[in-house]
Amino acid sequence: MPPEHVRKIIRDHGDMSSKKHRYDKRVYLGALKFVPHAVYKLLENMPMPWEQVRNVKVLYHTTGAITFVNEIPWVAEPIYLAQVCVLFDHQNILLHDGFQVEEQYTCPPSTHHVFFNLN
Repeated sequence: MPPEHVRKIIRDHGDMSSKKHRYDKRVYLGALKFVPHAVYKLLENMPMPWEQVRNVKVLYHTTGAITFVNEIPWVAEPIYLAQVCVLFDHQNILLHDGFQVEEQYTCPPSTHHVFFNLN
């Protein structure tokens, strides 16, 4: 979703006290039960530590009540957790040994690439 569209939704629906939004309040209250699922889908499709940006397709209600990420994650959850755990374990070992760790986001996810600059 383009940032301008998100800004317009927030600007148009920021103050719900006016009479214009009297009927939309019911839609917003009904959307509350889907918020945990929307947050889960958002966390599931977050960019990997080596990615700068990830563009995803979204599905949103016409009133702006709720927005879902409408994609399946690229990496299975156990593999992602294993990759991130190895990354953080390696970083903690380097920090414990006194190295200055600088993250590099340009390398692809592979065991043959170094994630840190040790200079």
